[in-house]
Amino acid sequence: MTKFETIIIIIIIIVVIIVVVVVVVIYEIQFRLSLFNVQVLIISTSPFAVPVSTK
Repeated sequence: MTKFETIIIIIIIIVVIIVVVVVVVIYEIQFRLSLFNVQVLIISTSPFAVPVSTK
């Protein structure tokens, strides 16, 4: 394997990792937002509801 091929493979791996991280972060944010909306709904409808602490 030449040095050029190695560099190309490394770049491809880095790009794939970045894409995966971005997708995971977007899903995490959407999940947190939907979770937060549900919490707000529960808190506003129940006077005894205790807000769940997020990480």
